[in-house]
Amino acid sequence: MLTVVQLAGLTLAVVRLETAPSGGALVLGFLITVVWLLTVFWLVMGAWRRSVWGCPFEHGADAPATRRCQRHGGLPPTPQD
Repeated sequence: MLTVVQLAGLTLAVVRLETAPSGGALVLGFLITVVWLLTVFWLVMGAWRRSVWGCPFEHGADAPATRRCQRHGGLPPTPQD
């Protein structure tokens, strides 16, 4: 959410300038924005991947040993209806 607010503020600031920015300034601003967005994406996806939800292994106590996650604690078995 903060990144969206930052991008909106940057766009508004560029639009309100009295003089048009040079092509080099626009390219530099674009590159900085892209690097920032990729950094945010990398951090968010890394945090998700290290969480239980992004883990490719099973977390149930009844999971087979070969599929059981060693990093995250086991969860109680899910009751079957």
